Amino acid sequence: MTSNQNKDTVPGARAGVIKLGLDIHASLIVVVRQVDGQASQPPQRFSEEAFIGFVHRQLAAAEAVHSCYEAGPFGYVLHRRLTALGVHNLVVRPRDWSTYGERVKTDARDAGALCSSLDRHLAGNSGALAGYACRRRRRRLPVVSAASARA
Repeated sequence: MTSNQNKDTVPGARAGVIKLGLDIHASLIVVVRQVDGQASQPPQRFSEEAFIGFVHRQLAAAEAVHSCYEAGPFGYVLHRRLTALGVHNLVVRPRDWSTYGERVKTDARDAGALCSSLDRHLAGNSGALAGYACRRRRRRLPVVSAASARA
């Protein structure tokens, strides 16, 4: 029998690092969590607001929380929200997580693969994830016509 619980963990003690692999959709977020060096835990499904509550609990339970999700149609809104909370988040290049030509794609499998790759990335494997730089929002400057600029 295997367990995700480390037998040496003191009850109530804070974890060092919690890693979250996220598979993002319009109506739900699938999360696979890994605490310190333990095995990844089974996937959990959240609405966006329930996920933010989950993140608050993770931040209270660990010294650091790292997460990653694939870039997609939802942009950097979640990234900015997570980083404002104190999560170290990466938005990574989308990729095909199937191996050996498997044609099975599930949200849980994608989230698990992201969590595993995040673990390897944090351990020093720079090729485990390919991230995108998140540009800061630029302040929009007022439009000035040529006539008003000459005046």
